[in-house]
Order: sequence, then C-alpha cells, then structure tokens
Amino acid sequence: MAALELVILAGLIGGAHESCDLRGTSYDARVARNRVIENEVDRGTGRIVDEQTYFLDHAQLTRVLSPTQLFMQEHDRALRIDAKQLAERHERRRNESEQREAAMRLKEYELYVNSALWDATGAQAEADRIALQQLKERRDADLKSAGKDQAQRARIEAGYQRERARILGFAEAPTTQPTR
Repeated sequence: MAALELVILAGLIGGAHESCDLRGTSYDARVARNRVIENEVDRGTGRIVDEQTYFLDHAQLTRVLSPTQLFMQEHDRALRIDAKQLAERHERRRNESEQREAAMRLKEYELYVNSALWDATGAQAEADRIALQQLKERRDADLKSAGKDQAQRARIEAGYQRERARILGFAEAPTTQPTR
C-alpha cells in the first residue's frame, strides 16, 4: 500500500487531523511529511531504504526537519541496519549448523550401510557404529542420572556431540556464542 493511500486511509478512519491536512503547505513540507510516513511504514514492514535513495531524501529532509529529528531518523535507521545484519549472521550460523548436522547424519547412515560389507571398510564401519551406539546409550543414562540439572545436562550433551563428531571423522564442533 502506498504512503499516500495510507494518509488518505488515516484521514478517513481517524477523521480530519492536522497532520493529514496538506492544504496550504509547501511542496518540501509535503515531501517531508510523506517521507516520515513512508519511513514509519518501512519500519513496520522491516524495509530499509537503499543508500542512494536515503542520501537523496536526506538532502531534502535537512532543509525541513530539525537537527534532533534528523538525528533520531539516522539513529533509528542505523539500529535497523544493525539488527538486520545481526539477524542475517544468526541465520547463516544456523544454516551452517543444520548442514553440519545433516552431514553427520549422512555419515551415520553410511556407517550402517557399510557395516554389512565383509572387508576392512565394513569392519571399521561396524566398529564405529557400535561405538556410536554405546556413546548414545551412555549419554542417555547420564542424562537420566542428571535429572533436572540444566548445567549438567548441557555438559553431557556437549560432550556427546564432541565425541560423536570425533567418531564420525568431523573436525571439532563449531563453537557457538550464546545469544542475548
């Protein structure tokens, strides 16, 4: 929905309001008001204006807005850009973790398939499969004995994942920083 449609809709819903009355105002003031409304719509939808458009609009807004209002808009835009970059970084990390987990599951499946072979590869695959099964059983027993102690459960799970990665031939498990 375009910003002008929102202004008209707001005028119809809320009745006559001084911020919706554009009669007798200069072109620059109308553009600035529309930009403020568009900025609010963009904030609500998560859209961030590209750099070129931002700098073109910024030149017009410096003539109309007070330095405080301009600072608040710039600060808000910087915060939204930072939040978007942080969300993208978390998404990349999550995707990498999911890909690593999928590769480890595939390797476990290959162990089960290769364990049926009667050669050195099959013998090693069977030994790895048995080691994984024993590791899972030990983890389950340790988790059961840990009860509701979350710190202990987290240590047990981390140890299990580390040993699982070693058995499957993966490098050390990626470290993830706790998010706040």
